[in-house]
Amino acid sequence: MTDDLSESRCCVCDGELSHGEYCATCAKLPDFSVTDHGTVWTFEAISHAGHSFVAELDLEPWQLLEKPGSFAVDHRPARALREAIASAGLIIED
Repeated sequence: MTDDLSESRCCVCDGELSHGEYCATCAKLPDFSVTDHGTVWTFEAISHAGHSFVAELDLEPWQLLEKPGSFAVDHRPARALREAIASAGLIIED
């Protein structure tokens, strides 16, 4: 039997687990933050599930923002992407 602490700690803050892969505090966090800036929308993955979703997207390097899991999208496809995130069962904070 191995002592793998990564499996017994919150994937967001490394706190004690109480809700699946999250601690009590992080279980209340959304998976994504989405901000409408007019012609550009920004998306920020917050949870592990959000980061996994971003990893599956075909993003161009110029869309990536400094913070890992954050990217920008033109306003025209942004609404459809937001709906796809919600359809995947992820929680979005506006």
